[in-house]
This record gives sequence, structure tokens and C-alpha cells, in this order.
Amino acid sequence: MTGWKTCLRVELEVDAVQVEQVETRIEALGVTSWIVLSAHSGRSSDGRWSRAGQVTASGRRMLVVFTITPALAETIRDALQDEMVRLNGEIIAYPVTTP
Repeated sequence: MTGWKTCLRVELEVDAVQVEQVETRIEALGVTSWIVLSAHSGRSSDGRWSRAGQVTASGRRMLVVFTITPALAETIRDALQDEMVRLNGEIIAYPVTTP
């Protein structure tokens, strides 16, 4: 695994209507690439939920996923922590090895 490095994979779980705001924010913080994944169903403290039958994006959960260097991780965490609480979102981060 010559040339591989340890980075952090970050997942921001937010409502669909907040995705554009989150994308703008992470780009301003130096994130250069990400993907957005749509959640199909799940369970939260409010109980089970599903996208089945939903007409609007309200309440639909999405994941904004990106990989960053450890040096950028602290900046991202500090900048987004309060914002994620305000947006009723979650920050999930875990180490990964990338080429």
C-alpha cells in the first residue's frame, strides 16, 4: 500500500431541503468533492420513517459524504458542529485509507 494515506470520511445527515446550504458551506471550508445520497427509510427518536408516499422534500433525510485530510477535519468539525445541531443534523466521521 505504498503511497496510501489515512483520511477521514465524513457524513453529514440533514433534511433534503438543507442540502444546498450544506454544500455551499463545506465548499467554503475547503472541501473540493462530495456526493449526496438519498435515504430510503430508517428509524430515529421519532420512530420509523420511509420515503414511500412522500410528495415533498420536507423530512426526507440525505447524506452529504466527503473525504478530507486530518488537517482539514478539525476545521470542518469546529465550523459545522453548531450548524448541524441547528439543522437537526448529524456529523459522522471515521478514518479511511485512500490512495
